[in-house]
Amino acid sequence: MKKLLLTIFALLAALSPLAAEGKGNVEAKVEGTALHDWQTSPQDTLSFFRRMDQRRYAKLLRSNLDSSYVGIPHQRWTLRTSSNFGWSTLQLDNLSSDGIGYRARLNSAFDIGQGFYLSWRGITLGASVKPAWFIPKLRNRDQKYTISVYGNRMGMSATIRSTTTLRGDYMSLPDSTVIKIPLGNAYDFSADFDAYYVFNSRRFSMPAAFTQSKIQKRSAGSALASVSIRNGITWVGAIDNLGNQEFRVLTNMFSLGGGYGHNFITPHNWLLHASLVTNISVLQYNRVLIGDDSKKIKNTFPDNVSVLQLSALHWKGNMFFGTSVTARAATYGNKERIEFINANMDLRFFLGVRL
Repeated sequence: MKKLLLTIFALLAALSPLAAEGKGNVEAKVEGTALHDWQTSPQDTLSFFRRMDQRRYAKLLRSNLDSSYVGIPHQRWTLRTSSNFGWSTLQLDNLSSDGIGYRARLNSAFDIGQGFYLSWRGITLGASVKPAWFIPKLRNRDQKYTISVYGNRMGMSATIRSTTTLRGDYMSLPDSTVIKIPLGNAYDFSADFDAYYVFNSRRFSMPAAFTQSKIQKRSAGSALASVSIRNGITWVGAIDNLGNQEFRVLTNMFSLGGGYGHNFITPHNWLLHASLVTNISVLQYNRVLIGDDSKKIKNTFPDNVSVLQLSALHWKGNMFFGTSVTARAATYGNKERIEFINANMDLRFFLGVRL
């Protein structure tokens, strides 16, 4: 057990330079201490861990921040739990100039999870547990895997999502005939990547709003540059009233853009965050397949991927709590051929303490 703990802390020490923004690769060394010395002595081991923590804290304090706007927590550990809720929406429109065509609206079931996180000097490990694993009435086969990094200058999020709980309505126009698309007759898979760059990173902190690894002391905002990549497939099974043909949409998009974010600090210890980025498609290969018929979805301006983030955080002493929302929507095509909108929403309620 001792060797396992030492291995974990050694890995954290090796990873810690990666969390420093704009510094490149740094080689971590323990000067003046042989490996066998601190492996054999508990007192020396404690001293090594203490030095490692001090070096990490000193590195954070040396980061290029305006200390009157953004601070570093002096506490070593942060414990946080989060209740997570997510759902997806699909919308398809195909209308000719005379109003003949169809509209389809599909929504997924709620995806519920409870997350637990432990942070050491801004480096976080955690996992989310789904109640659906233990409660049969909540059980579904939807899956989501996310890796997020919130840095003061740069950050990214990569998500793989598989949704099988879609259901909704298909409306034929102009007669407005509605056909139900039942559960199990639609499926959506997507792999999404988003990244941002903060221009005013000395005074504006995204981590303060979403990971609490920084402290926003005064209100500040910044212009943001961003990039999005989307790959996915949406499938709707054969339905007798729709000609008994499968329907598939294949998505491949690379988008560039930007936006703006702001942290508002109130007199009563509230941090309110709002940010919006819109990325316009510059490269894409999207197709719709109905039975054996395959059509390319032409690149039309402004095909885009937009990400809206909101957060409200309240703190008192070492305790904090709040909520955050991330909404992501990809829109492309045109209604005369086919217009496709894929949106995902993630809602979180969190509670934490710094130790």
